[in-house]
Amino acid sequence: MIYEPTTLADKIYRFLVGNALVRSSAEYSRWMGRSRTYHNTLRQQHRSPSPEAWTNLASALGLLMERPLQRPTKAVLAAFLADIPHEVPQ
Repeated sequence: MIYEPTTLADKIYRFLVGNALVRSSAEYSRWMGRSRTYHNTLRQQHRSPSPEAWTNLASALGLLMERPLQRPTKAVLAAFLADIPHEVPQ
């Protein structure tokens, strides 16, 4: 069976790894301002990142957008940035 990411956090992670923008789940967790095991723990417990973790991730993605990346890559990152506010509880 092929693993299909079902959460926005997983979709972002898979995209970043697939495009060699992040090397590991530990690095991705650090982008969220959390311990190296944070992302794996979220996946195992079927939980969403905290509002602060989403904010940190959005900031990291914003910084990534400033790098010289191909236009399609930036378009996907921009879409992720637009989706993140919908994930944060009000």
